[in-house]
Amino acid sequence: MARDIAAGNIMVAAVSKDAADMADRRRGRPGPSQRRSALTMGAVLRYDTVRGPRFRKGVCCSMELLEEIFSLYAQRADWFGELLLDHLSLALSAIAVSGTLGLLLGVLIAECPRAAPPVMGLCNVLYTVPAISLLGILIPFTGIGSKTAVIALTIYGVMPMVRNTYVGLTSLDPDILEAAKGMGSTRSQLLLRVKLPMAAGVILAGLRNTVVMTISVAGIASFVGAGGLGVAIYRGITIYNPAMTAAGSVLIALLAFLCDLALGALERYFKKRGSP
Repeated sequence: MARDIAAGNIMVAAVSKDAADMADRRRGRPGPSQRRSALTMGAVLRYDTVRGPRFRKGVCCSMELLEEIFSLYAQRADWFGELLLDHLSLALSAIAVSGTLGLLLGVLIAECPRAAPPVMGLCNVLYTVPAISLLGILIPFTGIGSKTAVIALTIYGVMPMVRNTYVGLTSLDPDILEAAKGMGSTRSQLLLRVKLPMAAGVILAGLRNTVVMTISVAGIASFVGAGGLGVAIYRGITIYNPAMTAAGSVLIALLAFLCDLALGALERYFKKRGSP
C-alpha cells in the first residue's frame, strides 16, 4: 500500500513538472529543463572560450619547439655528433669499471656472507649522495675533467651491480648446487660453471639499470668540464634556449632507451636459457 502511494506521488510530481514546463512555454518563458540546458551550454561555451585558446597556443608552442630542435640537429649536426661521442666515451668507461667492480664485489659478498652487511651498507650510503654534490666532493682530490666524472659515475653504477649479483647468486636452487657438488665440482668450478650462468639473467638486470642510469647521469659531466651532451643542456639553460636544452635531453633519453631495449632482450634470453 505504501509503495503504491509513493509511486502515485512520484507520477503526480512528474506530471506537475511537465505541466509547469508547458505553461512556461505558452507564456514565452523558458521552462526549468530549458534553463538547465542553457546553463550547461553556456558553461561549455565559456570553457571553450577560455581554455580553447590556451590549449591551441600550447600545441603551437610544442610544434614550434620541435621544429627548432630538428633545425638545430640539421644546422649543428657535427657539434651534436661530437657531444654524443664524448657522452658515449664517458658512459662506457664508467660502465666498464662499475660493471666489473660491482660483479666482483657481488661475488665476494655472496661467497663470504659476513662481508655482505658492510659492503651493502657502504654502497647504499654512497648511492644516496646527490650526483652534483659527489662531483663537488671529488674536485679537490681529482681535479676538473673526465677523470672526476668517470669516478662519480662509477660510484653511482656500482650499487645495482652489487645488489643484483648478490641476489642472483644467493637465490639459486640449492638442490642443483648440491648435485653439482656431488658430481665433484670444486668451489671455482661451481661458481664459474653453475652459479654465474644460472644467475646471468639477474646480473644482466643489474647491468641494465647501471647502463641506463650512467647514461642519464652523465649529463652532469659538463659541470666539471668533461664534455658530453650535458654541454648542450647547460648552454641552453645559460642562454635561455629551450630548444638546445631539449635537443641535448632528447639525445640522452634516446640513447638510454636504445641501450635499455638491447639489454632487455639479452636479459630475457639469459633468463629463458637459465630457467629449468
